[in-house]
Amino acid sequence: MIIREDVFDVDEFVPGDLRRRHRELNELSRALSCALDGYRPRNALLTGASGSGKTVTARYAVDQLQQEIATKSAYVDAWDARTTTRTLQRVLDQLGGATITARTPSRGDLLDAIRDAISHPTVLIVDEVEMLSDLGLLRDFASLDAGLVLIANDEDRLMANLDSHVSSRLAINTRVAFDSYSVTDLVSILEPRRRQGLVDGTVSDSVLEEIADRAGGNARHAIVSLREAALRAHQRGDERVTMTDIGPAVGDAADLIRQKASDRLGTHERLMLDIVRDHDSIAPRRVHELYEAECANRGFDPVTRRTTTTYLGKLEDYNLVESVGSTRNRKYQKIESFS
Repeated sequence: MIIREDVFDVDEFVPGDLRRRHRELNELSRALSCALDGYRPRNALLTGASGSGKTVTARYAVDQLQQEIATKSAYVDAWDARTTTRTLQRVLDQLGGATITARTPSRGDLLDAIRDAISHPTVLIVDEVEMLSDLGLLRDFASLDAGLVLIANDEDRLMANLDSHVSSRLAINTRVAFDSYSVTDLVSILEPRRRQGLVDGTVSDSVLEEIADRAGGNARHAIVSLREAALRAHQRGDERVTMTDIGPAVGDAADLIRQKASDRLGTHERLMLDIVRDHDSIAPRRVHELYEAECANRGFDPVTRRTTTTYLGKLEDYNLVESVGSTRNRKYQKIESFS
């Protein structure tokens, strides 16, 4: 029933035709188009909820630029890279820089090698930027002869964690906000994946629309739900997805996405998640107090309270916890359906 798994890979697959993000793509493309005139691409910040198309738009814009002019690019997910050294090494590798022979290269060595590797217009995409282990790295990136495309869920949360020296050096020229998708948008996104990834006739238009309607404006949820619905039909030996497959498939998709996010958590975020899950409702200040105590018990240094706020926000972005109340009186709760 599924004939191409790659079209359902929400992290890696870049469609040949970007659907329903033309305004956002045009704004970002204008920032990058300075490269066509021999100038450094302008820096851009893309913000919006998970599943709103930020990453695929950034990658698509860079792909389009590379079709017009020789352009180097690197993509790094700060949440996945974790450390400053690993972040810089991944950028260096993608830019085709020289291999550093030192077993533990210094930050300066890696930055120098990256500078040497920049020989054409260059774009660096930093996804989940608020999860950089050291946000001061953005100042180093800003010193490179490269355009930066930073991707975050929440601009206010990101900027609250930047000191004035870093934010002033960044000089973000273009800000692009991504709203959640409409049902019509999601149908448009799902349709080519149905056509390319599934046996013809597997999913009707009405089923596709129902999946889009239940995705809550989130393309990631919609795409994974479509795949899970097809798997459910296949497992029971049916050649077509029916309406009865959709509810369980949407639930399966939500659990898969949450589990994938949970698997990415580092020690500090996981401690905070466990603390929230051990309480019916808990304020951020109390989370940090209990987290600091647990760090002391385990013998490692805690992150700052401000970073705790960032991590709790990230847990909420990926539906691992939920919050209630205003900013001043906010409390976090576990997601009951997540095991």
